[in-house]
Amino acid sequence: MLRIFLGLFCLTLLANLLMFYYFYRYLILDSLFSWQESSTPPPFKAFLESRFYKNIFTLRVVGFKIFLVMVRLKKIFLILTPTHHPFI
Repeated sequence: MLRIFLGLFCLTLLANLLMFYYFYRYLILDSLFSWQESSTPPPFKAFLESRFYKNIFTLRVVGFKIFLVMVRLKKIFLILTPTHHPFI
């Protein structure tokens, strides 16, 4: 269970880092350099509509929800486990 917990934590962390990188790359850099009006959309808008963004966002949300469920299961397990084991 610890391996699953650590795996999901690392997966969620990686998704968060990717989101931060792409938000920095497209949002902040687009605001620093004014986008000229043309027929093509700004890169950040194209990024938000891309499949890659949607997949990473879904991975981030699902990973975080699974992480919360595992924390709740751990709390329930600790509540149900007796504090004084008879063999210790």
